Amino acid sequence: SPSSLTALIYIVIVLFLVGLISQFCFAATAFTNAKITPFVVRDIKKAVFKKMSSLSLGFYQSRKTGTLMTRVLDDAGKVSFLLVEKLPYTATDILTILSVSVIMFVLNYKLAVAALILLPLSTVFSLMLMPKIYNLHGKQHRANRSLMSHLNDSLVGVKVIKAFGKENQQKDDFSKHSKS
Repeated sequence: SPSSLTALIYIVIVLFLVGLISQFCFAATAFTNAKITPFVVRDIKKAVFKKMSSLSLGFYQSRKTGTLMTRVLDDAGKVSFLLVEKLPYTATDILTILSVSVIMFVLNYKLAVAALILLPLSTVFSLMLMPKIYNLHGKQHRANRSLMSHLNDSLVGVKVIKAFGKENQQKDDFSKHSKS
């Protein structure tokens, strides 16, 4: 029928416009973040290094060098990843969810309500999984710190390792740390 065809044309136009706006927002956010992020990461690294410089000798005696290196380099890199990779997609995802919700209500409000009722259930399920996900990320982060610490110790002590012919032992140790 003509009214169904008109509605379909409107939906296609709206989806096209939403896609266009979404891509523009993504590009603008990505460009802005790419310009700003290096300065933010640099400032984070400077602040962490400044704080670490003011800590006592006891602090350094109880921690491995690789762990501290990970704090300065990896953590700042993760902030960079969040700003450059994740943030732009978040804005476009929210815009997409809102536009699809509007279209669902226009097409069939009963199905839209049913779908939106399931949204809180999936949110609760996701929140229930979060502690397990954080635990896995924590294990990965600790393993990475251990690997960095071992790598640093090996590189700093390379002369001693070579002098005593311990290269194969170091390779085995590195392999063990890499598997964690």
